[in-house]
Amino acid sequence: GFSLSVQPRVGLRDLGGNLVASSVPVVRATLAVGVVFGTVTTVCSNGIASFTDLVVNFARQEYTMLFQSSGMISVLGLFHVTVGPPAMLAVGTHAVPSTAGLPFVVQPSIRILDLGGNLVVA
Repeated sequence: GFSLSVQPRVGLRDLGGNLVASSVPVVRATLAVGVVFGTVTTVCSNGIASFTDLVVNFARQEYTMLFQSSGMISVLGLFHVTVGPPAMLAVGTHAVPSTAGLPFVVQPSIRILDLGGNLVVA
């Protein structure tokens, strides 16, 4: 897959909505459905947790990413992942044994996929 084109940044705020720069908790990123790859935990710096290399492999209309830190209220972020550029070929349908000189009974097919294994539609 590809790294998210815009990497998440999460602010640590008090109940009044003020940025809390004096605390350095660890923040973890997870997906409600699916797996996020990369460095999924980071330490806040000046009240901001910055992620730099999160990757999601599968195209999907909407993902929900959850950001959590011990003892704090969690936050959600919604985003979309689209199919990437062509990167590899895969066999879609295998040909079955046939007689020489005759067409295959089942014709083989090839699929064009992106790095995440998503079908690229031309």
